Amino acid sequence: MTDATIDAADQAGRYHLDHETTIDALEAELTRTVALAERCPPELVIPTCPGWTAADLWEHLGTTHRWACEIVRTGATARISRRELDVATPTDDSWAPWLADGGDRLLAALRDTAAEDPLWVWGDDPHARWWARRQLHETVVHNADAALAAGEGFELPQRVAADGICELLDSVPVRLGWPGAARPQGEATLHLHATDPSGSLGDDGEWMVSLADETVTYVHGHGKGDVAVRAPVGYLMLLVNRRLPVESEMLEVFGDPDTLAASLEAVSW
Repeated sequence: MTDATIDAADQAGRYHLDHETTIDALEAELTRTVALAERCPPELVIPTCPGWTAADLWEHLGTTHRWACEIVRTGATARISRRELDVATPTDDSWAPWLADGGDRLLAALRDTAAEDPLWVWGDDPHARWWARRQLHETVVHNADAALAAGEGFELPQRVAADGICELLDSVPVRLGWPGAARPQGEATLHLHATDPSGSLGDDGEWMVSLADETVTYVHGHGKGDVAVRAPVGYLMLLVNRRLPVESEMLEVFGDPDTLAASLEAVSW
């Protein structure tokens, strides 16, 4: 379990969905996962995950769900290796039932666990709520991978999309410590501005992201950045996860696109 924890007040400010709402949102995304697996051929190329087909995507996501489930279900306070799990993947490309089974088990484990129950995490909040949030946004992004590859649209509730941006940014300080992580070079300020209807997100719909001295921090609010992006929050979420190119017509970019690309490289996976 990580020693870097956050207090209750800070946690309340960073988690924009409560535990039950997060699990409900995850359930909706898991339903979407199964539906996508039913209609996406396993050989479908996933451009946003270079080298992967839909089958590779589903194997990764379903295995991740089972790993998270095992940690939550057992109340693990030390890391469980994925390699130690007995994960029997489909041999006939019947991914949808396999994904549904893993998703159901994950939901059951999360619903049987209190938000504040201590658990091992690779992040900075070693509680069950962290796993619900992480699995929600892991599933959201990979659903987007499949939907975009299939030429479909992809929409999210605004609060889920906004929390996805925060969850990504919250994880950066931990991920910067990983071997081989891309670290910010020089200094830059990125302003993300959600253009959803006024009042729907309030201050939570703007992010001032500062990159300096190989660190990344952010606050909510309006300001002038070296580069700024205006778009509906769902598109901003796809952008920061590098599922939407910086030259997309869905985005309004102010400033140097190269600075934007470099900033995204430093904060995304």
